[in-house]
Amino acid sequence: HKVEILDCQALGLRLDQVKEEIRVRHPQVVGVTSTTPTIYSALEIVKAAKEVDGGVTTVIGGPHASFTPRETLSSSGELDFVVIGEGEYTMLRLLDALAEDGSLEKVEGIAFRKERGKGNGKGNGNGKGGEILETARRPYIEDLDSLPFPARHLLPMDKYRILGRNLTVIHVVSSRGCPFRCIFCSSSALFGKKFRARSVGNVIAEIEDALTRYKTRNVEFMDDTFTFNRGRVLEFCEEVKRRGLDISWGCSSRVDTITRDMMEKMREAGCSIIFFGVESASQRTLNLIGKGVTVDRAVKVIKWAKDVGIETLASFVIGFPWETIEDMKNTIRFAKKLKPDFVEFSVATPYPGTPLYDLAKERGLLEVEDWSKYTTIKPVMKGENFSIKDVRRLMLLSYGKFYLNPSFLINQVRKGRRIFFNAIPRYILAFLKETIRGD
Repeated sequence: HKVEILDCQALGLRLDQVKEEIRVRHPQVVGVTSTTPTIYSALEIVKAAKEVDGGVTTVIGGPHASFTPRETLSSSGELDFVVIGEGEYTMLRLLDALAEDGSLEKVEGIAFRKERGKGNGKGNGNGKGGEILETARRPYIEDLDSLPFPARHLLPMDKYRILGRNLTVIHVVSSRGCPFRCIFCSSSALFGKKFRARSVGNVIAEIEDALTRYKTRNVEFMDDTFTFNRGRVLEFCEEVKRRGLDISWGCSSRVDTITRDMMEKMREAGCSIIFFGVESASQRTLNLIGKGVTVDRAVKVIKWAKDVGIETLASFVIGFPWETIEDMKNTIRFAKKLKPDFVEFSVATPYPGTPLYDLAKERGLLEVEDWSKYTTIKPVMKGENFSIKDVRRLMLLSYGKFYLNPSFLINQVRKGRRIFFNAIPRYILAFLKETIRGD
């Protein structure tokens, strides 16, 4: 199959421009990935594709559609298929079945209207009605080394840059699956609870290939928890040093899957920043969300990172149903006191597929049904002790407390990041616009 990729967001394309690209390229199949806040945009692209060519087959995949396949299909008369879960082999088998007039019901991991199963299953504009079929779920890919490297040659690689530093970066996924049980995260439901990792050799080979092709030394690991397997992390660090790879890389970690000596090895191998999900200043909240860590451990780990020279980005979440306004204020104060290099504040958002969504539905806490509002910037559920307006106000307070703090600004000057001052106002203004706008 011949494949082309159009990264609409990276290229800043309007819907009419996307429509023109579809007209010019004349594909037989248009596939779109989608998260919860982008599902309506994905459906708009599907609709646009059908307007250009009524016979084109349309497919949506990604987290949101995977957890709501029937709802997603029912909401659009122009959508032919939903790919559920990991899409590499599912999409390949679906294309094979379409090309060979094969049985769609034998393709694991898809949902479609029964009418599509007749004949070759090509898009025919049957509308929203009809019985929806879900095939057996496709097993998770156990051998991730069997997958080819990402088709970066089909992407606008020059568009992917590090915020505030204007440096190009490559993104690498070296593992899938999450055995942890955070109630606001859908990762384990999407990719399974078993940690599945690529071999260090395979990961290094991808990095070397990408660095050679795209002339950058910046690598960002997109794994949920890059540091889950200590031995694998140390092996990776040793291999980076053995091969003399001059890279600067970042990753995500939990505070309980990393030690100071690991950080030292990571720093020696070029690790420059680690993302930590600290989440809350309240141990009660950490326990209720299933985080399985302590506040004291977070304090210790952030200090270790400072000691060894690795920057930290700490994430905090406010607005869980049981929290009080004072709980949320304490988390904001804690973020400032903890002094990570950067912070990210999010609103507790009940995404489909998460226990938090089930809890919010059960308790009648959801106040917003518009999926496009589920951005983690805008609150969509009330709490037992606060309103949506309370959370919106606290989100406005949170970023100002940290990023407008003189000590933070002085530190950026000290590190020579004058370009950061060009980025911060732009993104803070965008954040304020989204937050103040509300519904």
